[in-house]
Amino acid sequence: MHLLYLDESGSVPDKTQQFFILAGVSVFERKAHWVENELNGVAKRFSSEDPYQIELHGSPMRSGRDGWNSHPLSERLQAIKDSLQFGVKNHSRGVVLFGAVIRKSALVGDDVVTHAFEQISSRFDCFLRRQYLKYNDPQRGLILFDKSSTEQRIQT
Repeated sequence: MHLLYLDESGSVPDKTQQFFILAGVSVFERKAHWVENELNGVAKRFSSEDPYQIELHGSPMRSGRDGWNSHPLSERLQAIKDSLQFGVKNHSRGVVLFGAVIRKSALVGDDVVTHAFEQISSRFDCFLRRQYLKYNDPQRGLILFDKSSTEQRIQT
């Protein structure tokens, strides 16, 4: 089973933001444990007693929001780099990135969130189909979402 973890960036109603982004990482189920262990190692640098309370989210880490300002910028940037290195480069087979960047002004009258989700789910489906055709791998896929303001729209 391939697990696709999705999260959004951007606010649909915010007129000052030009783009809405829906992106995620697909991890083959047997690799998820190993990727998580490596990411927990990064989180432990910031909370050794409870690494599960640390959300490795690029924007707050880079800008120093949501409690990240108590850590030096250089350490936060290194953690972002290490998270990407551990998650993607070290597990290149079985870890795939997906993303949809939507210019909101290009979809006047259409739901940006729905469009982004359709793009991602279509690409995930194509990925699974290629795995079957190329490797005779009949694995299924499951899409998981982080808590988000658009969660209800996507579920519908």
